[in-house]
Amino acid sequence: MNLVFTICSINYLASAKTLAQSVRATNPNITFVYVIADKIDGRLPLNYFEQDEFIEVENLGIANLNELVETYNIIEFNTAIKPFAIKYLNEKYTATKIIYLDPDIIVFNSLSAVFEQLNKYDFIVTPHILQPIISIEFYAQQQSAINTGVFNLGFIGINYNQTTTPIIDWWATHMRNHGHCNTNIGEFYDQKIMNLLPIFSNNLLIEKNAGYNVAGWNIHERTITKQDNIFYVNNSPLIFYHYSGIINDTKRNLISSYNHLTTSYNTHITELLNKYIVGLQNNNHTELRNINCAYNLLPNIHKTTRFQMLVYKLKKHLLWSK
Repeated sequence: MNLVFTICSINYLASAKTLAQSVRATNPNITFVYVIADKIDGRLPLNYFEQDEFIEVENLGIANLNELVETYNIIEFNTAIKPFAIKYLNEKYTATKIIYLDPDIIVFNSLSAVFEQLNKYDFIVTPHILQPIISIEFYAQQQSAINTGVFNLGFIGINYNQTTTPIIDWWATHMRNHGHCNTNIGEFYDQKIMNLLPIFSNNLLIEKNAGYNVAGWNIHERTITKQDNIFYVNNSPLIFYHYSGIINDTKRNLISSYNHLTTSYNTHITELLNKYIVGLQNNNHTELRNINCAYNLLPNIHKTTRFQMLVYKLKKHLLWSK
């Protein structure tokens, strides 16, 4: 079975549904699954998911799930469960070819080439940037790739087999304690650790097709055009666009909060961005974004490691016991 999944809490479901609708429109024979890092608990009607399936995080069978809840903020929690979700989806659906996509992505073309490549490769990843950056204007994009990870984990393709299983298990073990957003200690969600993937996997494809994972951090090197109602990137068909960084309505004139470029940089980008914004509006983003996660997760400003948290709790216990 070929399967595509995403992960989100309820406050990000409008994005995830926009993704799901784009997958169904372009890849009608693919199974799509929502992994919900939250509890539905009657807070939205189940027909919101239309014909697609969903699974709540507590049903993934993650041992000691409470430890992840106590350690992470909502973004860290969403990314930390990714390898556990991959393991679960393989078991439940007998899916051997699995694609993960961040919820803030829209698919514009067939993903069949990715699944075909997964017949040959164990993992497929995309780099944040494809070209060296010398210009001071965009140098921050290169530094960001160094600090946060060479590959963007908003997309990963997995061929689940005997070779990849130990790597996915290692990834899951790492995410139990080391999936914080703290580049000072070498952690950036589930992404930075995957710098090691080319070392651990002898069968990895680093996909350099410019039509994959187009986003604010690489838009400076990718020219968007349109012909016969099809978008192209550097003359290759646009496969999927990653809308990370444009949720804030006050910045809608920017392509992304990751750079200073405005929509006037390329007229076709305005159309791409509007497609996403309309999708959010049609899928009740205004209502859903204000629903708090059912789990008592840490604030997003929290950057403490689990070890530091344990020390802090121990100190509190010692003070209270005096």
